[in-house]
Amino acid sequence: MEFITTYGLTLLVIAIALGLLLLYVNIPATTLPLQCTFYGGFNCLDGAYYNSNTPSNSQLLIIASNMEPGIVNFSNFSATINNKQSNSGYCRHVISASNMIYVGNTAYAGNTVICIANFSTGAVIGNSYTASFHISSNYCTAGPSAVSNSVCASSFAYSYAGEARFQATQIK
Repeated sequence: MEFITTYGLTLLVIAIALGLLLLYVNIPATTLPLQCTFYGGFNCLDGAYYNSNTPSNSQLLIIASNMEPGIVNFSNFSATINNKQSNSGYCRHVISASNMIYVGNTAYAGNTVICIANFSTGAVIGNSYTASFHISSNYCTAGPSAVSNSVCASSFAYSYAGEARFQATQIK
């Protein structure tokens, strides 16, 4: 009797752990969270991959927070999803995401930034996609004379990169 209780409890814990592992492996992709990571300079806040105006065109959207102490002047945003390169892209400083108000391509420390990459291929709603993205910019230690698209007073070219895993969604 002592043998059964001692090893029975151990076997029960192992069975529960295996059951949870099998549940995690077979969990539907719809319940898996967004994974988005910048390698430095920015903090990923949210993102999405969706069909834009037609089923044959799609967009990757990344919302991030500028963690750099200086000013970043964006020049380009590009992405690759499942080995397909974007054909255009841009980043803008966000004033109000709910009202879709964006300002030029200069962002200060702590500002929220939205980056969009356009693709000439469609997204299959519900499928998971792996993306890598890249921001080309000028990093400014002394900013432009006014918040605008002007070139920074003293700047150097800098790149920010990251990766993400998304499930394609339908924009409503």
